[in-house]
Amino acid sequence: MCTASAPHLHRRREAGYLETDDTVRRLWAWVKSHEPDDMVWPTPTAGAQEPLRFDACGWPAEHSTAEAWLSMIQYWTVLREQLIVGAPRRSRNSAIKL
Repeated sequence: MCTASAPHLHRRREAGYLETDDTVRRLWAWVKSHEPDDMVWPTPTAGAQEPLRFDACGWPAEHSTAEAWLSMIQYWTVLREQLIVGAPRRSRNSAIKL
């Protein structure tokens, strides 16, 4: 289980984060419910579907920069949206219940 916590909002803002602190808290709670190497199957694109790992864009560590967090947050946001749209019902429901 990852014990890293997101940088303060003002640090994320400096890195370009535009959402609220509550948004990142809810997203991070959803991500932390998975292991870094957990794989999910999002909406297929171009007729091919491959599983994506939660740590495909990195995984936070104690000293991760705000910029690194922003990159991971963007990845997880897109992953979650893909799950809601195209995953099996069980996975969609768990992603929707943020």
